[in-house]
Parts: sequence; structure tokens; C-alpha cells
Amino acid sequence: MLDGKTVGVISVSGGAPGQDEQCAEAGLAALHNVARHGPAVSCGFGGKMKRKTILRLTLISTFVFAQAATAYAASARATINSTDVSGVGPVIGIVTFRDTKYGLLITPDISGLSVGVHGFHIHDKGACGLAKHEGRMAAGFAAGGHYDPEHTGKHLGPYNTGGHKGDLPVLVVGTDGAATLPVLAPRLTVKDVRGRSLMIHAGADNYSDEPEPLGGGGTRIACGVIE
Repeated sequence: MLDGKTVGVISVSGGAPGQDEQCAEAGLAALHNVARHGPAVSCGFGGKMKRKTILRLTLISTFVFAQAATAYAASARATINSTDVSGVGPVIGIVTFRDTKYGLLITPDISGLSVGVHGFHIHDKGACGLAKHEGRMAAGFAAGGHYDPEHTGKHLGPYNTGGHKGDLPVLVVGTDGAATLPVLAPRLTVKDVRGRSLMIHAGADNYSDEPEPLGGGGTRIACGVIE
């Protein structure tokens, strides 16, 4: 639930002999179907970005993704630290990455974030510290920009092949301050992201460069190097 509202449920069960792989496949297919039908957040604009809180997201059981972990191949992980103008802060969680036939399954286990939707991206460099931005040292800028191997220079979200490859579905934080909802990045693999960084932004992401660049996520508040 987010702000007291259920954002979507798909129930998948399994566990009987011979059914584990089918269960994993069903869960991943459901998440892939959500990805194919567009962005997770519908936004309205009027000066500053306003969320309509229409979240087309899938809540899929931990069990299903535990099975998915055994059904598919390569994996990686990132330890996530908070970031601010003092540099890299304490650990606030981990994120795991696993290849599936539908794309990269990204499963967060993070706490201590503000409730709501946050920009969530793969950045080019494997670093999370301070670096200069617009003439001053800024949190997380050692990570560089969004992963963009084709040099598109466009922020179009995870489902549009004409933009940054590192644009991910948004990270959703529940009322308890925890982010545990998996997302699927259909254009990425573990090989693509290993050695790069995973960034969380203070604000949401409208998967566009308008009215603000890079989805309007703003300050880089947490980061981890993917290993």
C-alpha cells in the first residue's frame, strides 16, 4: 500500500513438485506485462510536477521472486548508502540484480527513505562520492550521468528504446519507509550494470526531460556500486 491506497495485486502461487519454475515464470511474465503497458506513474503538470498517484504497479510475493532467483542466471548486488553534501553516509539497504528472459529483475531491500515515488537509475560510473556539479561539490556526482551507451542524451524511461539505457522503473517506498517492490528493466542485463552505480533521487520520475530534465528527480540521496 502507498498512502493508504492499494496500487495493484497479482497473486501467483506455486510450490508443488515441479511447479517452482512455472511459478517463477508466471510472476516474471506478470511484471513484464506491466512494463510493456507503459510507465508506472501518471503525472500532471502545472508549474511544478504533481503526482496524480495513479500507480500501475504489480505487488508480487517474495516467494515468487525467490523461485525466480533459482530459475534464471547471472546475478549482482549493490550495498546502498545514503549520500549528502558530506559524502557517502551509512548503509540503508541492499539491491539485488538477476537476469531473466524478460530483462533485469531488480529487487530492493531498503529502509529509511521518504514515503512515495523516487527516481531510480543506473549511472555510468562505479562511484558514489562527491564531485563538482555546476561549480560546486554535490552529493553522488562521482557516479556521473545516466548510463547511456548509445549517447542518446535523452531521458525517456525504461520502456523507450530511444533514451538512456539506465533509466529504470520508479522505486516505490511504502508508509513504513521501506522499499521492497521489485521492478523489471526490460533493456538491461547484469553484464550491462556490473561495475556501475545505482542511484536513488529525492523526487519522482516522469520519464521525460520536460518540464524538468532527467525526470525531475533532483537531489541524489542514496547510491550503491553494483558488484
